[in-house]
Formats: sequence, structure tokens, C-alpha cells
Amino acid sequence: MKIGSIVKLQDNNDWNGFYGVVKYMQDDVAYIFCIQNPCYLYRAGKENNIVVIDN
Repeated sequence: MKIGSIVKLQDNNDWNGFYGVVKYMQDDVAYIFCIQNPCYLYRAGKENNIVVIDN
């Protein structure tokens, strides 16, 4: 996963099923922009279930 990657969130929470774009990375943590929740960035680390659709 890198900046610009298109991803699908599959965590067991309110964001499940959302598609997003990695906006920026800090160490091993991705911050993902999702159009369904545009006011926030989703913080995803190694413990999260994220599927990379297009790298």
C-alpha cells in the first residue's frame, strides 16, 4: 500500500465496506480518504483489514 492506492476497508466497524484512497503514510500507518465520510481520514495500521484494489 502506498500514497494513491485505492483500497477497501474490511474492519468490523462503521467504515466496513467503504472504498478509499491512501492520502498519506506515516511509518507503517496509512491515512485513507473515503468519499462516504469526507470529514475524516481512516487510520489503518497492520492490525486493520484493508484490501488493496489498485496499487
